[in-house]
Amino acid sequence: MNRLNSIGAPRFVVGSMACLSILAAGCQHALVNAPAHLPAAPGAACLAEIAAFAVQQTGRQVTLVDGVFAHSDKLALEPALRRGPDGWPLDGRSRELPETFALAIQGGRCEVIHERTATRRASAACACHPAR
Repeated sequence: MNRLNSIGAPRFVVGSMACLSILAAGCQHALVNAPAHLPAAPGAACLAEIAAFAVQQTGRQVTLVDGVFAHSDKLALEPALRRGPDGWPLDGRSRELPETFALAIQGGRCEVIHERTATRRASAACACHPAR
């Protein structure tokens, strides 16, 4: 005897459709950004690639060192203080907000994301791993 549910479909069909929708949701979730980290020493090519993207997005000179994105998937670049000819800061505070970048894995690729503009750049030189 084949039992029908409230919508008139056999129970096994409804159950199968529910399993397929759960599988599809799992596949979609795998394509979503996953926060990522870099190794403690990512290499000069990786740092240069991230710095070039940061310069393009901010219009300012950027210097990165080993350890960037090693313990966090976020990077905040503070604007440099304006200094006078004697080297002292002209103003004791910065009125500009830091520019933030995020590191993520998207479809198996390592991507750097400028958070203010949501601009992304895939990195060929960086080998990132999922954040823990």
